[in-house]
Amino acid sequence: MKKKTLTEKQIVKRLISEGRLDDVKDWVFGGKPVRFQDGTSRRQSTLLDFAVNSGFYSMCEILLSGYQWSNGDLEHALFVTIRRRKSYLIHLLLDYNAPIEKLYFEDVAACADVELLDRLVGMGLDPIQHDGFANALNNVRAKPLIRFYKKHLKNIPELKDQLDLALFQAVEDHAVQWTILLLWAGARPDTLVNDKLKSPWRSRTRENEVFQSTAYTEAISRHGIDYLEQTKLIPPADKIHEYLSSAVNNSTSLMKYLLDRISSHEINLTSRGSCEALEMLCYSWNTEEFGFSNAGHRNQENLEKIQLLFESGAVWNPDDDSLRMTRHALYHYSPEYTCKLIKMLVKYKSPPARVFELVKTQKMKVIIKNQDKQLISMIKAMAVSMRARI
Repeated sequence: MKKKTLTEKQIVKRLISEGRLDDVKDWVFGGKPVRFQDGTSRRQSTLLDFAVNSGFYSMCEILLSGYQWSNGDLEHALFVTIRRRKSYLIHLLLDYNAPIEKLYFEDVAACADVELLDRLVGMGLDPIQHDGFANALNNVRAKPLIRFYKKHLKNIPELKDQLDLALFQAVEDHAVQWTILLLWAGARPDTLVNDKLKSPWRSRTRENEVFQSTAYTEAISRHGIDYLEQTKLIPPADKIHEYLSSAVNNSTSLMKYLLDRISSHEINLTSRGSCEALEMLCYSWNTEEFGFSNAGHRNQENLEKIQLLFESGAVWNPDDDSLRMTRHALYHYSPEYTCKLIKMLVKYKSPPARVFELVKTQKMKVIIKNQDKQLISMIKAMAVSMRARI
């Protein structure tokens, strides 16, 4: 059988992969090709590419010192080395003036090499651009990055905001241990941050798709009591009331957990002396029509949370927009649910004028008449007490 003839590219790749330093030297100094065409690609692969892929430090050093590579060659070799997370080769390429203008902090940070990051930042690499440091913290989750943060915070104060962004992402991902470490490092859970990180590698997010929130809000809206206690992401006693509305879509037990930590006078803080969380629960949309397959369970929890808030001293006194949203939402619920909610509004002495405004439409009157005669009597009694007619 005839032995297959190797191409020059295959021969030199083998020499490099086998670490045959002298043979590679002879190849370069003998005037043999150092670039090869890669299929239809406009860019040619180089011996330097083969060497950095092999990971051999001595081979890379010989090629860097023995040939004048273009900035493009050095830059491409640097990108390859960063993808392979070979810090020692990145340092070597930097020694030979590989350009860093097109590097992104989050890519290099994947190496978790503080000395390398120190060097690159000193050369002008920006850890803030494209939320580079926040992305690195979120993707790598390595302790050396916290060391980098502590070391550079004084000279780059914007790193503080990046830490806050990373904390929000860690809470969103339910990364308990990383959340604890970020809080230990000084991340601020009450800082308002964008809910999406910038990145050169992701499609640009439209402005109307970016919202602002805090780590406290994210934790209270998404996670349970165990998570809050594990991470210590519980707002200070004098701030808990600010996050009560974040719990409306969470469990009844979490709502109770928060209410047990605040006084009744901290619940009704809207300009009308009403409870924002209670208003939100009254106009929430947990119906099958809107994709909630477990609507029955969610509706029962809604009523439990509404009762819990009333028993804790909450007041329902919505403005006109909130009231209209409540009425419109109730049209989409079962008549039984609608009447149970309105009964609670009456029972817990919500302002009669607001209740009458809620039930004044013909459609709402028909729902109540066909479902709950007792509720009609309750509303009439309320009307009599204030000498009003419905």
